[in-house]
Amino acid sequence: MQLNMDRCMYLDDTPLAVAVERSDSVYLTNEVLALIERLPVRQAKAFRLFIDGYSYADIAVAMCVSVNNVRNYIHAARVALRKMLGRD
Repeated sequence: MQLNMDRCMYLDDTPLAVAVERSDSVYLTNEVLALIERLPVRQAKAFRLFIDGYSYADIAVAMCVSVNNVRNYIHAARVALRKMLGRD
């Protein structure tokens, strides 16, 4: 997977259906995908790209942030999703 590295992109319409169809994402359900949309915008974008298979580096370029910020967004998203699912 390659993202356009020429400029920063804001990927508001990342196809979440792709994540559900992937064999390693079978666990994701419509309920979990809906919970992702309840996350803060940057966390949701980073997490959607992550579950679609993009690397932290690619996500950082797409979102115009550092790789450390991407790590923080994804970690915070995981923590929030666990809490929403009652698995904290």
